[in-house]
Amino acid sequence: MDQVWQVIKECIHEALASAGASPTDVASIGITNERETAVLWDRRTGRPVARSITWQDTHTAKGHIARAALEAAAYQTYDLAQAMLAETGLTQLGELRVDGGMTNNDLLMQFQADILGSPVAAPAVSEMTATGAAYAAGLATKFWSDLDELRANYTITRRWQPHMNEDERARGVAAWRDGVDRTLGLAKRGPGN
Repeated sequence: MDQVWQVIKECIHEALASAGASPTDVASIGITNERETAVLWDRRTGRPVARSITWQDTHTAKGHIARAALEAAAYQTYDLAQAMLAETGLTQLGELRVDGGMTNNDLLMQFQADILGSPVAAPAVSEMTATGAAYAAGLATKFWSDLDELRANYTITRRWQPHMNEDERARGVAAWRDGVDRTLGLAKRGPGN
């Protein structure tokens, strides 16, 4: 606990120095352990001295941070899929076909299927961008005769089915959107606001 308190004090001193403020300028300090964030407010204006001070405490492991990054990628994909559904007038995504290095992470792919409420499928070759460039070159040089020959090369080898119930999905999406809204609110403020 002494280590955590020491880190908190260091963060507070750094924020005060960065803002050109003194401890007497601080009216209150809000600390929440679950989010590992401390916000300092100016007692005269009620505005934050710094947007926030975030640190990794002894209860947060690298895995927590990695999991948050993976979930953020899945929620961003969810938002994109929802925008595409709205644009096309469709109501449900049939199957999301994915490729790239992140498809090697089963936790992410399962979470993606859960958040979308739709199956996620990955091909045998995970790096389809490079494969697509090679296919285009092969078509141009007549290495392949037509698109049907290329389609025959594309095989789905991994699938993830959604298992999350609708209530849990809705709670997760609502929390994600709330976090995004809060972050955008901070971005709209200028320094010192």
